[in-house]
Amino acid sequence: MITCSFCGTLNQVGAAFCNSCGGALSVAAASQAQAAQAAARTTAQATYTAQAAQATAQQPHPQFATGRLPPQSRLGKRYLVLKTIGKGGMAAVYLATDTKSRRPVAIKEMSQDGLSASELKESLISFNAEADMLTRLSHPNLPKVYERFSEGSRHYLVMEYIEGETLEQKQAAV
Repeated sequence: MITCSFCGTLNQVGAAFCNSCGGALSVAAASQAQAAQAAARTTAQATYTAQAAQATAQQPHPQFATGRLPPQSRLGKRYLVLKTIGKGGMAAVYLATDTKSRRPVAIKEMSQDGLSASELKESLISFNAEADMLTRLSHPNLPKVYERFSEGSRHYLVMEYIEGETLEQKQAAV
């Protein structure tokens, strides 16, 4: 287990970010613990752990956990975050600009807050299934999916931005 230096939460070996506060975990501790247990992991677990353990110099601070990316953040080397437009238990959604096409996009960030390693794996499977389903569907009331990507151990889905009220806002108005 790796202890978060920000909040003291115990996290699974190989985690790059704390499941509780989103803080970057010690790269050295994660790498050493991962190397010690790599032989015991299955191929699928090793692939997942390697993806989650990719630590970069751009690791977010605890205040940048799911749903807390500040305006002007860059994602995927091409998306400029303008603001957070929604947050829930499963994800956060940001309004961003695609710097290549100059179009507004909605970027959904999968929540990892408070998830165990097995819950995180299940969430990633669900997140990817949702992305696959939305990619295959074509309907005027559904956003087009442009791409999905991972950065560090965070997972994002880039979609067409559709301006207007959310379902929650419409229900509140009734």
